[in-house]
This record gives sequence, structure tokens and C-alpha cells, in this order.
Amino acid sequence: MTNLLKNKRGVTLVELLAVIIILGIIAAIAVPTIGNLIENQKQNAAEAQWANIIDAAELYKAAEPDETSVTLATLVSEDYITLDSSWEFSEEAAGTTPILTSAITFDITTGVSVDFPAEYTTIFLNGFQVAPAV
Repeated sequence: MTNLLKNKRGVTLVELLAVIIILGIIAAIAVPTIGNLIENQKQNAAEAQWANIIDAAELYKAAEPDETSVTLATLVSEDYITLDSSWEFSEEAAGTTPILTSAITFDITTGVSVDFPAEYTTIFLNGFQVAPAV
């Protein structure tokens, strides 16, 4: 019995350090990958929300055929779309930082298109580009 106990070995410091180093390498690879996945999902959510807004403008056009334009604020106030209060909308002038605005206007004369003021080129949703530059 005492012979069996003498042959038992514990974990050496070198083995413990090797395991810690391996775990560190795995973490160094996994953390940025997970971060990129989260960013991609946020971009996808912004694009899906933008598609919902365009669909809401199309529904508004079908319900109000005499109207030629509609604002995002109107779509929300008339319950064509419900937006999470955390969503931030902005338009960006070429070469400037995004400017927060709640008055995005859609031209619904023929189809649905976004009316950009002359100095604006892009629409961002929570910091993610959702409407291409014109």
C-alpha cells in the first residue's frame, strides 16, 4: 500500500505553466473572433431594422396613396413601425461626422426612396451604415 502512494505524482509547476500558456493562446485567438461576430450581428440588426423602416414606408404609401412623402417620425407616430428607443438615426455629410436627426424623409411618389438634403450622403443606424451613399 505504501508503495502505491510513493508512485503517485502531482502536477509539476512546468506542466501547470504549459496549461496556462495554452489557455492564454486560445483566449488570444477566441476573444477577437467573438468580438467580430458581435459587430457583424449589430450590422445585420441595423440593416434589418432599415429594411423594416422601408417596408413601413411602403405600407404608408399603400394606405395613403395621395401622399408624396413621409417622415420617419410620422411612421412611428401613426404606428406603421415601432422603434426601440435605443436606436439612433443620423445622416452624414460627406467628409464630416454623423449628425443626429429624427427627420429622415422618404419620397413615396414612385416606390420608396430616401430624400437626402444636398450635403448628406449616408444614413447610419446606431453607427452602422444602412443606406448607401448617393
